[in-house]
Amino acid sequence: FNRFDNDIDARYTFYSPSRELTIDEFFMSLPAHKYDVVIIDYIGLLKKLINKNMLEHQAFSEIARVSKLYAERMNCVVIMLAQLDAESRKVKYSQGIGQNADVLLKWVCDQDAKDVGVVEVEIEKCRGGRTGSFYLSTDFAYMQMNDATQTSKANEAAKRKASGGGKDGGGKDGK
Repeated sequence: FNRFDNDIDARYTFYSPSRELTIDEFFMSLPAHKYDVVIIDYIGLLKKLINKNMLEHQAFSEIARVSKLYAERMNCVVIMLAQLDAESRKVKYSQGIGQNADVLLKWVCDQDAKDVGVVEVEIEKCRGGRTGSFYLSTDFAYMQMNDATQTSKANEAAKRKASGGGKDGGGKDGK
């Protein structure tokens, strides 16, 4: 972030609330700065809204709806990270999130992806655009990812996927 910040004269803030917040409280607690991008890591840590009897899928749907309204009002991008279910490799209770999202990306960083050094990113939804997938090379030592779609590593990852390799359950490493 520091290098990126200096290169484009941007600023960033890491905000760690001292208590559980609802999505409304989170957006209200952001400083008065104009952010271009807000990243929430991750959606499962947010407290349910006022209605404690709200089911999980309803709560996630409401969080996504409020985030979308905030993004439109503030003319910014809101990115919400969510962990995948280990068995289904889907975000639990994700139907409401997907309905409100303009763009929905999914990737699994399992051991196979780490071995190859490439992660396939699936574009599951893209309003006004195309769905499909692309590949990113990974450098976990420096937490960097770069476009690798037209590389031999991407071809190797696609071949492994087609042959059924790399299905170790996803779990905590998937986002």
